[in-house]
Amino acid sequence: MNAGAGVAADGLAANAVRTTTLAAATAGFVWAVMGKILKGHASILGFCSGIVAGLVVITPACGFVNATGAMIIGVLGQAIRFGVYSLGTPNLLWLVIAINVVHGFAYACFFATVYIYVDEHFPKDVRTSAQSLFNLLILGLGPFLGNFLWGWLGDTFKTGDAIQYHKLFLVPMGFAIFAAILLALFFHPE
Repeated sequence: MNAGAGVAADGLAANAVRTTTLAAATAGFVWAVMGKILKGHASILGFCSGIVAGLVVITPACGFVNATGAMIIGVLGQAIRFGVYSLGTPNLLWLVIAINVVHGFAYACFFATVYIYVDEHFPKDVRTSAQSLFNLLILGLGPFLGNFLWGWLGDTFKTGDAIQYHKLFLVPMGFAIFAAILLALFFHPE
């Protein structure tokens, strides 16, 4: 579907096929793995839900996005997620749940994009080191520092015994928008 939207058999169509397939496969795989981790078993329904989420998120940009664009879309997806959290009310619970589908996909695509970028742009003898450094930053240093920041933010936005989550979630939303701007301004690998 995405590849045929341009009514041509060219590089745009090829990129659409690549990004659409990668997005759907990655999201389905991640959803199945998360089902296994969280519930003890993967399910066909979960796998199919992941595929659909991947298709929905990638469709608008599938033929036009490069590595930088994919990362920016992923980061802005996080900004939108935190924005939805800050607006969250019991009436918008469906939106909070739906945005988590987008979050899972964006996270998976971010990792896939970085690994693809490293494979294409780093010499073969340092690829593993570059990917390990990325993992250390994202899965080690990031959560470590984030835990300290999150505790401080919780204290900062506390009124009595209640945390004002509507205000608190605006902080990571702002960080995500700032990160997207930095990527757009300074990350031009080609």
